[in-house]
Amino acid sequence: LGAAGASELRGVLEAAGASSSESARATAGAGASSYAGAIAVARWLVESAGFTGSDVAQMLRACPSLLRANESAVGEAARTVEFLLELGMKKGEMRRVARAQPQLLLSEPSDFPIFDTGACPAVLATTNGGPLAPNAPPAVRDLVDLLRSVGVREKHIKAMVLRWPQLVDIEVARMLAVTDFLAKIPGFWDAQFATPVGLGSLYRQAPWLLAANVADQLAPAVDFLASECGIDDLEKVVRAYPRCLISDVAEMRAVIQTLRGFGVQDADLGRLVESFPLVFGLDPAHMEAVVAYWTSLGVAPDDVARVARAFPSLLGVSLDTMRFAVAFLREIGVNNIGRFVTRLPPVLAYDVETVLRPKMQFAVLHALSVYDVVRFPAYFSYPLDTVIKPRAEFLLATRNCKFTLATLGLNVVLTPSDADFARLVKASPAAYADFKLKYTTTPPPPRGRQQPRAPPTPKQQQQQQQQQQ
Repeated sequence: LGAAGASELRGVLEAAGASSSESARATAGAGASSYAGAIAVARWLVESAGFTGSDVAQMLRACPSLLRANESAVGEAARTVEFLLELGMKKGEMRRVARAQPQLLLSEPSDFPIFDTGACPAVLATTNGGPLAPNAPPAVRDLVDLLRSVGVREKHIKAMVLRWPQLVDIEVARMLAVTDFLAKIPGFWDAQFATPVGLGSLYRQAPWLLAANVADQLAPAVDFLASECGIDDLEKVVRAYPRCLISDVAEMRAVIQTLRGFGVQDADLGRLVESFPLVFGLDPAHMEAVVAYWTSLGVAPDDVARVARAFPSLLGVSLDTMRFAVAFLREIGVNNIGRFVTRLPPVLAYDVETVLRPKMQFAVLHALSVYDVVRFPAYFSYPLDTVIKPRAEFLLATRNCKFTLATLGLNVVLTPSDADFARLVKASPAAYADFKLKYTTTPPPPRGRQQPRAPPTPKQQQQQQQQQQ
């Protein structure tokens, strides 16, 4: 019976487009005494749900328990497919999810007890009947009920499942425990209405959080962030870098110890992490190499701590990017690189060809030199198209203005607001605002194309005829 059933199942798969090798791998080593349920499910999937033989073969190989399913599994598979389509999935998207998580087609009772944690009562009291709603695929229905309860819309649930199909395989008890724990973090709980807030957007951003282990991952991570790092706004850190909740505490502690080695004080660690939570994603060895490079440029140890505290993202910039920026500074004539970098640390992360060189070329065109840039390194931090160019051109376009970018100086022209700049050059703020709008919205003439010539005048036509004669 087993051999005959396997042969019949392979025939069904190959008739629907699967290759002989795909069908053979799908039934290899299953050891089922009867394939009646698997054959019925396979027939329904290819004949009624739009699956191909290759799809079903891949699902059988990934989930061998489908081979041992009974014939009632057809009803479970039909309800699962119908529910996925109700979420708004196209057939191609539904097939992709089923291939990634074929166990969805089976209705197996969970070994985890379902209980109300008390912190998220809306989860078990949804309008759809709660996690144990009858006559629905339990895994998908549980997931949808929970996500709806924390404010995720159905169109976003579809996107989450497509992005991370493993969602539908998470036990509902685990999802409830994660929701309960996260709701206790200030900012994720509305005390007035006794419901979680903001968890929906967090789950949309990081759906894999629902699979986290509270005792082994979430609790130790939150305790470390609050106690050892001194973070006050934990919600801000979690939203910016959700992976910190499942990161190894020892690895995060190594990052903190590295920052301390740079001279960052404990009182500043919390603010540093809040300003750049992705610091926990950096490699301590790379951070040390970056600081060693700063030191080689002449940045003083006290300044290293200040730069790391004010611009922690620079610790993750590649050394090649920094070397290219330093090479450019030397190319234009900057001698004291350490002092220049100390005054404008982000210059190490600026792209040479798209940021630094165009700005230096513009300065030279307006009678400025490297001396002016060294006096005001922040020049490289101002946007060229929306700040530097409009102000320089406005000075040239204003008839009664006797100033230029060179005579006034970079710091005088660039540091004020638009309104203060206009008053500085004896113009009205409205006049400069109108000029800037026209300047920044008028497209430049296309390169390499000449403007169309005006038609010749009658006199020119007569002269052309005489020349031809």
